[in-house]
Amino acid sequence: MLALGTLFRELSKSFKMFLKNMEQLKLILQLLMPKSMVYDGSDTCVNLMCHSGSIVSIPHDLRIPFARYVGRYGIAHIKRYSIDKVFRERKVHGLHPRELIECAFDIVDSSQGKLYLQFDVKKMSDKIKIRCFDMIPHRKSHFRRGSVVCNV
Repeated sequence: MLALGTLFRELSKSFKMFLKNMEQLKLILQLLMPKSMVYDGSDTCVNLMCHSGSIVSIPHDLRIPFARYVGRYGIAHIKRYSIDKVFRERKVHGLHPRELIECAFDIVDSSQGKLYLQFDVKKMSDKIKIRCFDMIPHRKSHFRRGSVVCNV
């Protein structure tokens, strides 16, 4: 059985190689995001106050900052992936937020009626699951299927 650090490096390397082969770009977005109503219902979002007194949040997931980026810059077509840390605040205050590693892949396309995009996402998520379960036979893994954003 692999040690946790070695396992993470192997999974990360495997995901990156697979996603690059699927013509996905690695897109690194800004770390801090202005406080948003998107996370108002979440008790686990980590908010910070910057020097000017503005409230900002550190990544709670990798999708919302990407959706803001796509909307702000009017991107009509992109395939991207990101493997990065996300943070969850614990119910007990005064503790360091919990750090998780999230792998997200998204396909943005502005044209309508392209069902192959949904199949592409399904194929990628299935291949990642298979690869992950091959490497982690006795660990519980959580997967959510990637999303297809059309007509942004």
